[in-house]
Amino acid sequence: MLDRRSLGLPSADEPEDETLHALWLAKKAVELVCSHEAAQAAHDYTEALHQIMRDVAAGQDPTKRERRYAFMETARSQQVSPGPF
Repeated sequence: MLDRRSLGLPSADEPEDETLHALWLAKKAVELVCSHEAAQAAHDYTEALHQIMRDVAAGQDPTKRERRYAFMETARSQQVSPGPF
């Protein structure tokens, strides 16, 4: 715990760390049920969100927007139903 704090990271019991943990777990669901392309896009998007949370960036980060768009387009292209869920 002291190492995490000396690096400027939250301790394991802080809400930010719990949110990041939930984010990575949610990404795992995509990896389990989607194609490799969708899983990679989800991973890239999750990584961008993780970095933003760690840096406490202000405003909309272009990397986040690009990663979200890539993930959503990959997921849409692999939909089996003809319309939205």
